[in-house]
Order: sequence, then C-alpha cells, then structure tokens
Amino acid sequence: MENYITIEETLTSDGLPEGFAPFLLLSELLWAEPVEPTVWLDLVIAEDASLVGKDGTIIKIPKYGRTQSVYSTPAATFEASPSFTYSDLTITSLPIEVVDLIYVASKISKILTEDVVSIDWIRLTLQEAGVAIKLALNAEIRDLFISSEGTHFQEESAIITYGDIIDGLKTLKVAKWFADEWFLIISPEVEASLLKDTMFISTERYTTAELESMVDGEVGKFAGCRVVVDVGLEDTGFGFIVAPEHAPALLVWKRKIESESVYKAEVQETWCYTTARYKLAMVKPSSVLKFAMTSTP
Repeated sequence: MENYITIEETLTSDGLPEGFAPFLLLSELLWAEPVEPTVWLDLVIAEDASLVGKDGTIIKIPKYGRTQSVYSTPAATFEASPSFTYSDLTITSLPIEVVDLIYVASKISKILTEDVVSIDWIRLTLQEAGVAIKLALNAEIRDLFISSEGTHFQEESAIITYGDIIDGLKTLKVAKWFADEWFLIISPEVEASLLKDTMFISTERYTTAELESMVDGEVGKFAGCRVVVDVGLEDTGFGFIVAPEHAPALLVWKRKIESESVYKAEVQETWCYTTARYKLAMVKPSSVLKFAMTSTP
C-alpha cells in the first residue's frame, strides 16, 4: 500500500463553515469507482439561471389553469341560450427559494506534488470535485421524484410487465400528457426481468439513427418507451415513465458549479474548492407516472 498515491488531506465536515452541506471528495482519486450515468440530471431537468449575478434568492414560476368549455344544452341561437359555459383562466405562482449549497474541498501538500510530478493534482482534484457535485445532484433529483406528491401512481404486485407500461401510458394520455418520446427509468433488477421478455428491443437492434440519439444508461426499448437504467433505483421498488420534453423538475441556480484553488505558503498546501448554490423543485408532477413494485420474482 505504500506505493499507492493518495490524498489524505481531504477536509472533514468539521472543517467547513457552519451551514454548508458537505459532499466530500474521496481521498483515493486515482482509483475512484466508475462514474454512473447521471440519468436524472440529463433527462428530466430544466435549468434556470436567472438569479445568477442578480439580486435576490427567489424566483416565481407561473402556473396557469387551462381554459375549458363544458357542453350544456342545444339552443337556437348562442346569444339566447349559450350552448357552452366557460371556466376562467387562473394564474398562480410557485415561489422557489434558493437555499441549498454544495461544498467540496480538499488540500494538497507540496510534498505530494514534488514526489509525483507527472500528475496535475490540482486539475484532477477540481475535476473530481465537479463530478462529485453532479452525482450528488443526480441522487437528489432521484429522491425528489421518489418522494414527490402529485405524480400518477401505479402499484404492481410483481415486476413491471408490457401491459403495465401500456396502462401507464394510457393514464398519462387521459391526464392530457402527450410526448414524442417517453422514457422508462428502471433499476438493474427490473432490467434483468425485461431482458427475458421477447417484446424487449435491445440496443443491438437499433437503427443507425437510433444509435446516434442514445442517452447514457439507455439499454433498449419496451412497450413504446426508451428504457434507461439507473443503479440508484436498486432496492427502492420504484420505476418511472417520464418525457424529457415536459421537464417535470426545475434546477434553479444562484451559483453554477465553480472551482478555485488557493496556495497557502505558510503551510505549503494548495487548497481546492468547488461550490454551487441551487434549489430543486418539482414543477410538473402530473406529467410523471411512478410504478411501485410490492414484490419481486
């Protein structure tokens, strides 16, 4: 183990300013685990940066009710006895306050940089910190979808089937949600079951155009949905049908991911910081269908 190159100077949470939510960098940077696809960050999020560089920490998202007409009774003339009654257009606002901050910090000794000059330690550390923040955001978005109220819910007694997906898509259409492409986000366990279904279309059978439009984590098609696997859903018992074009969730930035490094001569250490200020909010929960599997085969 003495030949391994490690960074033991990673800061602990006790060394961070009060109120900062730490997502600390692992000390073993060179042998870090492979980065999982950031399915949620890539597919279901719209971003808003209107607060960056501006006063304030709150934005308001307008929510409006659709104008609807209800058929009443036939009449000889519209003026004499209207055949339709109309509901008023209502507009409300959803306030979103940016209160969350992610802080990743590490420090690198001058001795380390002298002993291993072939590695750009500062650049490597900042890159890995950025990855750590993205993975943390991806996990937080997943948790938001799992806990969010207002999504369509469909409980299954066993693993998801072809018919379940068709019924789920019907539920979304009845709720007046239509999309050019629907995505089914599932766990590796559910994927293993779908791979045994003769109706599953694996990526090996994709056309050239389909291959070019693949997203990270995509494994095939099933029941009219593009199937994406998220390892973070394992053991949760949940699966989701979503459409990226609806962008059910919103990521509001006050400070986008920023990195900086400072050399402290008195201790001969380079301190690296990566931070972001943000808030996640579910703004279109009714465009999402959530499956819950009560048991597995």
